[in-house]
Amino acid sequence: MENLAKLRTPDEIRAEFDALGLSIAAWARSHHFSVPLVYRVLANPDACCRGQSHKIAVRLGLKPGRVGTLEDLSFEKREVS
Repeated sequence: MENLAKLRTPDEIRAEFDALGLSIAAWARSHHFSVPLVYRVLANPDACCRGQSHKIAVRLGLKPGRVGTLEDLSFEKREVS
């Protein structure tokens, strides 16, 4: 079973950055994300279904999920008869 951390709201995330004296832009750059995209994710986390926005939302703790690649999918091949 995966250890699921408590999800946070955008306001809680902003408050944490403020408490630590860190900028959202610095976090974005250090994680190799687009700064404007991180701000868009914080503005509308419900729209983060796939791609970079999904990765940002998961890493910030806005949504449950895992960060992976297409190679991580484990679909088995089926023979067509």
